[in-house]
Amino acid sequence: MKNKVITSVIVIVMILSVAQAQRPISYQKGNKGQSTWRSDLSQDQKDQLKAKQTSYKMAIKSNKNQLNELMARKRTLETTDPVDAKALYKCLASINELKSEMQKQSIRHQQDVKSVLTDEQVLAFESKKGNGYKKGQSCDGPGQYQGNKKGNKRGRGHQYGQGSGKGQGQGTANGKRGGNKGQRKNGRFEKLNLTEDQMAFMEKSRLDFMKTQQGLMNQLNELSAKLKTSTTGKAVDLKNIDKIIDQQSKIKLQMAQKKADHIIEVREQLTDEQKLMLDTKHSRGRRMAMR
Repeated sequence: MKNKVITSVIVIVMILSVAQAQRPISYQKGNKGQSTWRSDLSQDQKDQLKAKQTSYKMAIKSNKNQLNELMARKRTLETTDPVDAKALYKCLASINELKSEMQKQSIRHQQDVKSVLTDEQVLAFESKKGNGYKKGQSCDGPGQYQGNKKGNKRGRGHQYGQGSGKGQGQGTANGKRGGNKGQRKNGRFEKLNLTEDQMAFMEKSRLDFMKTQQGLMNQLNELSAKLKTSTTGKAVDLKNIDKIIDQQSKIKLQMAQKKADHIIEVREQLTDEQKLMLDTKHSRGRRMAMR
């Protein structure tokens, strides 16, 4: 009986070992925030990927710095009363243009990475990483990827989401639902002591804003699906990809402008004290998110 048990254990271990060996992708946890992408990369491939990643990071370093400056400028314009809509629009256009350029750079780097991979490795690369780089991720060193753990964990709710009644409405800065006495718990307007008229206005403004954004978002999703198809494989049409990104860029700019209009409209309904409290809460939230 004892021998049968030992034999069974040995057989199970052998089966598991074979199954592990047949896995085409090794995605084991490595350093903090990193995962080993493939275990079958040659040393030459690792060296090439490391060199390409270093070159790419150096190329986009300046763009990242510019983007940070523009985002800070955008925040200043949004919180300086009265809001200079013309200057804000100009800033949004600059941000949008820079992000589009960075997206094109990222895709070119993505294709550059694929050029040193085998067809099987490319399939694994696209399958594991959603056809390239998800937000907050990049090819990092010899066959490794480094993700931003904070990334998209935030909710997608609208930052000015405001409930009405007992937890009605939808969307908050942290994507949570629900509320308390008409004001959403952990929402953007919590503790601002909004009047009933202010709350009614915020709810209507939010719904109108969401309606205008929904159609644009649908168009953007279609283009995103088209872009994913266009960037699949080693041989891609970069001119066509740039065209799709430019189409996305126009829609994103429209969405950003409409959001800016909505923010201006909302702030016009607040008292100076409420604006100050709202801006302070926003700044504190940004600092917490960056930790």
